Amino acid sequence: GDVFVQENVTLTIQPGTVINFEPNSDILASGDYPDKSEFLIYGILIAEGLPDDSIKFISKSHTDNFDEWGQIKIMKSNSVVKYCVIKNAHYGVHCTGDYGNVNYTLDGVDLSNNYISSNYSGIFAKQFASPIENCIFENNEYGIEGYPMGEIRNNIIRNNNAAGIYVTYGIIKNNRIYNNLKGISCPYHNIWIDNNIIYNNDEYGVTVGGRDSGP
Repeated sequence: GDVFVQENVTLTIQPGTVINFEPNSDILASGDYPDKSEFLIYGILIAEGLPDDSIKFISKSHTDNFDEWGQIKIMKSNSVVKYCVIKNAHYGVHCTGDYGNVNYTLDGVDLSNNYISSNYSGIFAKQFASPIENCIFENNEYGIEGYPMGEIRNNIIRNNNAAGIYVTYGIIKNNRIYNNLKGISCPYHNIWIDNNIIYNNDEYGVTVGGRDSGP
């Protein structure tokens, strides 16, 4: 079932913890996905592992399938997701300043040093301003999706089936982006791309406002 962290509550998860989600199951039939279990963070989540002792959010199936559980959805500042392994979700981490009747820019979230694989979207962000840094995104449909989002920096983004990065606005710098179907995709011109290594993507390395680069 779903885990709800209510406002004014902090949930701290210790290094080495493994959270196994029952595939395609939610006994509460609640949240955004009534057929999938979710972490819904209205308060604060502190999930900070260690470089040699990560926290794991994975499906019980222990496969590389995506969409077997819902998401870690963060809706308030001051949460930390660091040195975590996140696999098999629809949205590995969903950060949003847009829910219910409230619309604001979400900032002050630490998303760093994570391994994010085999999700539909590794990180899905909406109205989000915090950086995403020092992570590995691989074997997702989309590595990162943002509408818009903050700075994406110092990540490895590879082997994603649809796109490494899809954003409507953002700053993308110092990443290695390779072996995706599409490297960076932005439908508008509101993007800053600096000092990335982009190569060997199947369709193109970068497309901005409908103009494509090579792979």
